[in-house]
Amino acid sequence: MAPSHCCVPGCISGVRNSKIKNERKVSIFAVRKPALAKSSAEKAHREQLTRFVLSMRDAASGDCIKEMLQKETAAICELHFMPTDIVVHGKFKTLCQGAKPCLHLPKKSSFTHPSRKPPVARVAEEPRKRHNNIIDLQKSFKQLPEFLKG
Repeated sequence: MAPSHCCVPGCISGVRNSKIKNERKVSIFAVRKPALAKSSAEKAHREQLTRFVLSMRDAASGDCIKEMLQKETAAICELHFMPTDIVVHGKFKTLCQGAKPCLHLPKKSSFTHPSRKPPVARVAEEPRKRHNNIIDLQKSFKQLPEFLKG
């Protein structure tokens, strides 16, 4: 199954939104499995793109990026690459080896967690008073205020 949209959080590029301001179509580059690469340079580039996609994931919102990488449906659109990183072959565009996404990236990623409140310190409770016999219990009961006895 071919990728249909950009997996960078916040990016709206995709099949439905494939046109931007100047009526120009946006190309989408699939992130392929590194194990299927033909050369060591291609394998290193695929691993780099895979690490990038995993670093941008938003696990809190329930994304399925690992599943997309496994099925090879994860993709990054051309808006995140420098124009010099893209090679045009007639109607088709490809990425140069070693091209890194560096434009229009989200400010938050898995490395920048939102600040949390510090945990509330628990106060140890006083141990409950245990009565050895019924006489001790009756003495304690007599010491209670009248409104609690009722």
